[in-house]
Amino acid sequence: MFLSKHFLLFVVLVLLLCAAFVAQLFLGSVAVPATTVVAILSGNGNDEILSRIILENRLPGAVGALIAGSALALSGFMMQILFRNPVAGPYVLGMSSGANLGVALLLMGSSFFSFGGVFSRFFYSEWGIALAAAVGSSVVFLLVLVAAKRITQSVSLLIVGLMLGSAISAVVELLQTFAGESELKQFVLWTFASFRHLTSQQVLVMALCCSVGFVLSIKMMKPLQALQGGESFAQTVGVDTRKAKQTIIIATGILAGTVTAFCGPVAFVGLAVPHLCRMIFKTANTVTLTFACVLLGAVVCGFCNVVASMPGSDYALPVNVVTSILGAPFVVYIIIKQPKTT
Repeated sequence: MFLSKHFLLFVVLVLLLCAAFVAQLFLGSVAVPATTVVAILSGNGNDEILSRIILENRLPGAVGALIAGSALALSGFMMQILFRNPVAGPYVLGMSSGANLGVALLLMGSSFFSFGGVFSRFFYSEWGIALAAAVGSSVVFLLVLVAAKRITQSVSLLIVGLMLGSAISAVVELLQTFAGESELKQFVLWTFASFRHLTSQQVLVMALCCSVGFVLSIKMMKPLQALQGGESFAQTVGVDTRKAKQTIIIATGILAGTVTAFCGPVAFVGLAVPHLCRMIFKTANTVTLTFACVLLGAVVCGFCNVVASMPGSDYALPVNVVTSILGAPFVVYIIIKQPKTT
């Protein structure tokens, strides 16, 4: 019923989603003729190098970008409602900082521990880095979840998350101070975020984990509608705000934590896209906005991935460069034009 009013907008978003996916396959730093791309995707490609570029680089990256965009936009949307704060994002509870600490300890903490043989090859591989980021994010997530059971006010929980993030950032900066040049460079490159390095196995794991977060988020659509009026209002209409708050935090932790583990801390998408959805759909209905965030988040990350690959150039940009250039001015606009919670 709610979606029917905005049917045309959803059709446009689906078409843009398809365009973003196709563009990621056909455009990149390596020029590949469209006919060759089609032949490779249909299983008739003859060039082994180009086949690897399309099937092992662009295709997993394209799917990963769409999943990441949907997950970040949806988690940012939930955080903005939970804290009734227009500048809240998926990383407001410090899970990104936790992931940073996990990767920093792995890459720059060699003076404290070391791995040898097979363990070294695993822990310093992309899987190892993803695991370190996931562990760091999960530790912070568990701390926040414990705090959520004891703290009734969302504002207090927000402060706890911010303080955790600040403390963890200080530890990361300490590790950076004593890190070697190569370790520091590898860590900094990770913080830039990327979709192009994803493998099909990583995308599969990422999709399975995020699907749990998506299911939990969909279950929270009605409680989120009530929470827009504040926790007191939600309680008067029968919402168990404590349980709803914990479920929202769990969903956000799964979505944002998974994306950060595999792609790095992607900036501004989760913060800006929910506001863009509100501006386009002109509604506060959480059912409509939930699906709008899923689609538009995927579209934004997909096209940002295309821009980051710099088609026709020998260079590639970090994803965060593109998302920050596009997202930062928009967030400033939101703060200036919409200072009150929507």
